[in-house]
Parts: sequence; structure tokens; C-alpha cells
Amino acid sequence: MARFLLPLAFCGLLLTGITYTAAAPPTANYLFPAGGSQGQVVAIQVGGEFPEWPLQAQSDRPGVAFAPDEKEKGQYQATIDKDAAPGLYWVRIYGSQGAAAPLPFVVGSTPETVETEPNELVSAAQAVASPIVINGRLQARNDVDAYAITLQAGQTLVASLAANSPLGSPMDAILQVCSTDGLVLAQNDDGAGLDPLLIYKAPRDGVCVVRMFAFPTTPNSTVALAGGEDFVYRLTLTTGPFVDHALPLTVQAGATSPTKLFGWNLAEDAAADQAIASDKAWVSSAGAAGTIALPVVDQAALLSDSVSRKLPQLIELPARISGRIALPGEEHAFRFPLVKGQKWRFEVESHQAGFPLDAVLKLYNDEGTVLAENDDRVRSKIDPSLLYAVKADGDCVLTVSDLHRDGGLRYVYRLKIEPATPDFELTLDAHGWNVAPGKTLEVPVTVVRQEGFGGEIEITASGLPEGVSAEPVVSKKGDASEKKVVLKIVASDQPGHGAFQVLGSAPATAAADAETPAPVLTHAAVFPLKGDALTSSQAWITVVKTP
Repeated sequence: MARFLLPLAFCGLLLTGITYTAAAPPTANYLFPAGGSQGQVVAIQVGGEFPEWPLQAQSDRPGVAFAPDEKEKGQYQATIDKDAAPGLYWVRIYGSQGAAAPLPFVVGSTPETVETEPNELVSAAQAVASPIVINGRLQARNDVDAYAITLQAGQTLVASLAANSPLGSPMDAILQVCSTDGLVLAQNDDGAGLDPLLIYKAPRDGVCVVRMFAFPTTPNSTVALAGGEDFVYRLTLTTGPFVDHALPLTVQAGATSPTKLFGWNLAEDAAADQAIASDKAWVSSAGAAGTIALPVVDQAALLSDSVSRKLPQLIELPARISGRIALPGEEHAFRFPLVKGQKWRFEVESHQAGFPLDAVLKLYNDEGTVLAENDDRVRSKIDPSLLYAVKADGDCVLTVSDLHRDGGLRYVYRLKIEPATPDFELTLDAHGWNVAPGKTLEVPVTVVRQEGFGGEIEITASGLPEGVSAEPVVSKKGDASEKKVVLKIVASDQPGHGAFQVLGSAPATAAADAETPAPVLTHAAVFPLKGDALTSSQAWITVVKTP
């Protein structure tokens, strides 16, 4: 993504009284393969520009080590620990002249292979055996990849593609199951967001061909299949157990609570293994393909047990609820008291997490009158959100349903109900910066105040490399710093580099009395990762090595 790269124009950093232009930092656009299996050593190609070489690579989680090839630019060897936790890792390429934006790398437990060309035709399909993860790439316009797999009558084949999410590949792919003479037996294009997910039950013994191709995620005037060096994917093919999701769809921080796994070919009592990394829990099951990410939250999740507004589930607020619209026409309902003057936020997440539910939220009073409703949060995000200011005391009922009255195994959701209190968010417009030794770097920080937040926000830099310092800056409502501040970071006299965070803190509310300190809100500034679906607070600073 263009805003993550550090073009030369951006590297003309504002220094104290002068302008300094650094040598070009590295850029990295993709990893291929974009993952590997536990205990595997993988040869990795990084697509990008590398004015200096070799460059180091660092993962945000332990378990994977990257060693550069001393001679071949862009080539690394990734060594994955046999006990590395399955899930998503973010890898940053860096050197003395700066760092590239983080790139995704997936660790799994299923055997893996790499695509072998040519494999465009059904007759030339690459033979694979279940279970397998195929690391491939649609390398050019009109490219098609095909894989042949032998199935037995009654077996359920799971074909799951990871490309647009979480790899950020600019592709909207289509998966097909074909006969060996090219007849299309099944097809899927958007089973999990823009990535296809296809489930096929074999009617008879024989060989089937899984075929894939793609269109660009950003439409253009060309009516043709798309491809390119960065059209990287990971295709899982298995007739064995596959983990698709879990209930509840959140994990409570510091608590041990049962997680029920769902998918295909899974044992009823399949055990869930969890690996916590920051605000995510990566959940998998021994012997099964598929790893899922669940948000780590500070509250236990309830499971929905209502399927009709006539029999609402009684709950206490605030609440986090996970549920499934299992049958067409189901409507989950939750009853709770509200008090005049309160303001509450109701949010559903499903489609954004890769599920097909097109949720609708409706809030009713005790007489059955609709007080508020929402289908799509914004045009580009079809998960709904409601903000409601309570006008009278009384019981209310909130319902969750599907806009098209559909339902099924994957029509799952997480519902968050919380008071709409004043708060703030901080964002960065880049993933990293360069600065000359002994000079001052200016880092712009955007401030978004929510629900009328009016307090002063102190913004600081935390975790800076040795010898690098920053003075706190304050954002005040009503002046030029209300929406944006500039954090000034003073570099050390010697070259260096490292990750750091920009933190903002402010009292949440006034103290009830002089002896009771006000609770403090603390948030880290974030920037978007590749693909825009996720964010990170781990920015990077390089005190560049000068001639």
C-alpha cells in the first residue's frame, strides 16, 4: 500500500532548521511463499526494492527466524520452530537506511508444498494429496492454477483459499471443483470475504481438479483474469478435519473458558489450542487444518439461546454475545432495561470477519415499536452499528437477524453492547520514519475524539532505541492541536533502529471526589497493515547511517 512505503519525497524529513534527505529505504511488497509449517525451513522470496543488502528481517512473534542470503537480494531462509504457534506473523525487513512495511507470514501445522508450473490446464493439473497447503501465485494476466486430488465416495473436500485476507493480495479469486474433462461440479467466489471457501462432497471415487483464477480487487477497464508477482495465495485442500470458526467468537483475557470448534470433518470433542499474541488468540486443533483468530476482550461472552423476538434472552449490560443464525428466518432477541439519559452503542461483527451474515440490528421498546435500526454501518462495511440515546426508562429488546432471512453453519456473529462514553483514537500516517543522527524528526499524529471527548491528551513515544528521546505533546480541544499534533523525536548521535509506540493518555472522567483519582484512558496510535483489514501500533524509527 502506497502510504506504507517511504518514498524519497517523504524521506526529506523536517529537521531542526534544515532538511535532510536519506538514502532510499527498502520496500517490500510480498513474501513468497507466504508461510510454512511447524518445523519447516522455507526458502522465501521478498518482492521489493533493496538499495542496500543484506537486510535483516524481524517477526513480531517468537517462533520464526529469517536469515538473508548474503548474495541474492530478496532471498531469505525462514526457520520455523517445531513448537511455533500456528497463526499470523508480521515480518519487517530493515537495514541502516530504513525499514519496509510489515508483511504477513502464516505458520500452520498441515504439510505444505509450492505450486509447480505449468498447471493451467485440467489435463496438466499438479497432483496433490490430502491434507496439503499449496503456496502458489497467479503470476500473470489470464493465469489459471489447477490441482488434481483423488477422492473417495462420500468424502467431504474442504478447499479454502487465503489470499486477499490475510495476505493482502490484490485478488478476488474464484475456486472451482471440476471433473477431469473440465466439467464444473462446484464453484465459490466470496465464501470468506473476497476469498473463496468451497465444500464439496464426492459422489463417487475418482480424481477431481480444483481450479482457481482471479479478478483484481480494484476493478479496471480490462475484462480479463488478473495476475501479477504479488498475487500470492495459500490454498488448503483437505478431506480431514478443518477448523472454520469457534463459539464464542471472543476469548476473555486471563480466563480459561470452553471454546467449541466448528468446521468440517471435525470430531465432536475436538480440543481447541490457544496461543495469545497481543489482542488476538490464535486457535487451532491438533491434527486439523485451519487456524482462526479470536479477539481477546476483558469480558466473558454469552452464547445466544434465543431464536425469536417472542422469547427474548434476558441479559445484563454491558454485554458481549456470540451467536449463530442457524436456520433461515431466525431472529435472535435480547431483553434488558434502559434508563433515560443513557447512551448505548450496539455493534455486530460478522461479515468483516469473513462470514456471510448480512446482519440487521433493531431496537424495540416494550410496546414493540422500533426505536432504531441499522443494516450497514457504512457503504463499504455491511456489519451494522447502532448508537442510541435513551429517551425514557423501560425494558427494550434488541434483535439480530439476516437481511435476506438466510441462515446456516457459518452465519455466526459477535455482538457488543457498551455505553457510548467519551473516548479518543490516535492514528499514524506511516509505518516508520528515518532521521539523521543528532537531528529532530517530526511525527504527525491524528487525534479522533469520540462522543464529545474534551480532555487534554498527553501524547508520548515509548520504547525508543537507546539515545533517542521525545518530549510529550498535548492535544487540547478547541485549538490547533485538537485533531492533530506533531511529536518531535530527537535522534541519538549514532546510527540505530527499532520499534516504538506512540501512546496517548488522558483522564476518562472527572474524579468523584478529591481523594479518588480519575481513571485514565491510554491508547496506542495505529497504522494500517497490508490489505487495510488490520492495524499495528509497532512503528519503526531508523537513525540512518550517513556517509
